[in-house]
Amino acid sequence: MSDLKTQIVEVTVATARAAGLANVTLDLISHAVPCSKGLVTYHFGSKARLVAESVAHIYAQREAGWQRKLDGADIGNTINRSWEMLIAEHGDGTLPLVLAAFVAPDEEVVRSAADGHTRFCRAIADRVVRLLRDSGLRSTIRSDHLGNLLASLVSGSTVSLVAGAEPDEVREAYAAGWLGVLRLTATVTAGA
Repeated sequence: MSDLKTQIVEVTVATARAAGLANVTLDLISHAVPCSKGLVTYHFGSKARLVAESVAHIYAQREAGWQRKLDGADIGNTINRSWEMLIAEHGDGTLPLVLAAFVAPDEEVVRSAADGHTRFCRAIADRVVRLLRDSGLRSTIRSDHLGNLLASLVSGSTVSLVAGAEPDEVREAYAAGWLGVLRLTATVTAGA
């Protein structure tokens, strides 16, 4: 991706986080970059393509950030770091942005969100399977199911936070969800 195209995507993500996905316009983005509206259209063809690429970008950032937070062999610290990630995403506008992408009026944007969410689930599954293995545990359910379960926990917590639930209450539910996940594990025995 060219430097200008990358800059346009990054400005679009920042604008959507701050103002909401529905308030992103080509005029607003071209003014913030700054470049002409025609140049934005040249690089993306349409607002829908620009927003779809921006959603893909935010999901790539989420995936990388969550992978870092899920690294480590100490499950308790990892759960705490992942909660901190969730709160950071709530604070910076990422959570409302990813939710809005799923109900965007443009099918291309919705597809981008769905694809990003699928990759996000896989990334979480891979990291959690590694975390469990490094902790001497293994999942008793398929890793893709584990990834979907944890992504659902993250998504449910996301909806609760965006809807205005008290963070302390959401955190308790988040921790309980992790305990449920840990109940789906078994200790690895020698030779297994």
